[in-house]
Amino acid sequence: MRITAALLLTMMATTSAWGQSPRWANDRGEDASAEQLLTLGEDVIDTIGPATGPPLQGPALAARTEALASEIRCPVCQGQSVQASTAEAARNMKAQIEALVAAGYSDEEVLRYFEASYGEFIRMMPRAEGFNLLVWIIPALALLLGALATWRTIRRLGVEQPGQGSQSTPKGQLKAASLSTEEKELGPWIEQIRTELESGHG
Repeated sequence: MRITAALLLTMMATTSAWGQSPRWANDRGEDASAEQLLTLGEDVIDTIGPATGPPLQGPALAARTEALASEIRCPVCQGQSVQASTAEAARNMKAQIEALVAAGYSDEEVLRYFEASYGEFIRMMPRAEGFNLLVWIIPALALLLGALATWRTIRRLGVEQPGQGSQSTPKGQLKAASLSTEEKELGPWIEQIRTELESGHG
């Protein structure tokens, strides 16, 4: 009986302590206090060092938390951000984001903290460096090439004036346009043979 009672007391104490942690405060519909949010684990200091910015709270904290949660991928969801997901893991991660931002960590530092555990996959958009530059360059390049093709098409259509038919085109131009590349190359030789034949008949 004593062992059973001790186990029950231990479980109750653990549950109470777990419920008071800032990680779970938001899940219970409560607002974590500034003191709770500023209490971070040792792994944070080991991973990204001490916070360099000022502590944050209030509406500014909420706005930055939501914006940053939109840039971090939920690791157990299909293509959803932490902000968009309703999964328990996403709620826990959002609470961590809020705690880090409240402590004065920058957006990049928070991203690096999660990268240390999940890799660069955790970013909804990869960093614009190295091979990842293709993700940013290819869409912009495709848009530029499309705009250039459209401009050339419009320019070509603008040069062709309406009402200009084959009758207004000189016969010499029509004849030159109808010649194939081979005929243009053989033209001088054909002309020379014709001249020699005419001289022989003369």
